[in-house]
Amino acid sequence: MDAQEVNANESEILLSADQSQKRREISTRRARLIIFFVHLVSSSSGTANWILLAQYLVQRIGDDAGYVNLTSVEHCTSNASDPNTKHANAVQKQATDLLTYLNFAQSFPAICVCFLVGSYSDYLGRRFILLLPLLTAFINYGITSLVIGSHLDLNLLFLGLGLDGLSGTWAARYVVEYAITADTSVSKESRTLWIFLLPCSGSIVTAGVTIGTSYLIECVGFLYASLVPTGLAFVTLIVPAMFFQETLAKKPEVCVWNPIFHFRRLFGLYVTQGSRRRRATLIICVSIFVFFTMGEMNHLLIDPLYQLHEPFCWDASRIGLYNSICTGGGNVLGALWLALVKICLPSEVVGMVGVLFQTFAFTFEGLIKSSWEFYIGEDNMK
Repeated sequence: MDAQEVNANESEILLSADQSQKRREISTRRARLIIFFVHLVSSSSGTANWILLAQYLVQRIGDDAGYVNLTSVEHCTSNASDPNTKHANAVQKQATDLLTYLNFAQSFPAICVCFLVGSYSDYLGRRFILLLPLLTAFINYGITSLVIGSHLDLNLLFLGLGLDGLSGTWAARYVVEYAITADTSVSKESRTLWIFLLPCSGSIVTAGVTIGTSYLIECVGFLYASLVPTGLAFVTLIVPAMFFQETLAKKPEVCVWNPIFHFRRLFGLYVTQGSRRRRATLIICVSIFVFFTMGEMNHLLIDPLYQLHEPFCWDASRIGLYNSICTGGGNVLGALWLALVKICLPSEVVGMVGVLFQTFAFTFEGLIKSSWEFYIGEDNMK
């Protein structure tokens, strides 16, 4: 892809000076601050909810089966024939299977919806597409708290996660956040800076919320701990609903609801528009992102189950501390590493090195025998 084509592509996304003048009534600073706040709080509440849910399912399934405190360290033993070990392994398998089905109930509809989110946001506006996943996230976390507090059927969790998936969940929120960042950016440098700040700062806040939620699980139980992501989701819904203004410069006069039309727009972007090299580059980049996200999501769900039982026997607070160190510290170290290698390596090489490091980290984690080795694997992943 030559420099002229890159500049042409950038000009299609970034605001021109004339468009910027026409939108004086929109506060760019307010929009950026609200999106920054929404990203920080939503990302941390989502991570905390999944970590809490993984640990709750282990305890709930064990309690329903008549076992007591299977998540407790005291019941960990190196004796493979010990009844507690056999029970813990059986419960862990059931919890893993249920988490897999819950994740699929959220992810599958979200994948289908996210194909259309970007195109629909050009017609319905950024504000509507932003508020929708925030609303479904609040409903999802509320259902989780209700299931925990009232000891309801675990199958009700599918209702909340499925509804959240139909809105595009966190992926749709990411799409519209980056679209708003592009709407409020006049220069390429400004847009790049804000896109970098969003995930990096979000990981630091997520670290703090994860620690707090884990200690709440130990101190006051799962119910009050589950109210943390529910309350945070409520705040992130109310703030943009009250203060966020539409940033789309101009909506089409006719809103097209037909999904076939939007699929055609998406299909054209990857198949018919631009040069062959540009289309191939887009397809490769999207494929890398999809596979990377799949690995990260499964890693987030499986790790707590892996760490709860033999041979690691971690408790809730240690799992929370581990996730906080890896999420916050890993991203900060990753940002510093990226700044250094960008001096001497092109972006393409940096990306390939990152993929190789992640592959090594996942492989290494599957062979871990001691607790301290988890940190080595996470450091390599980040």
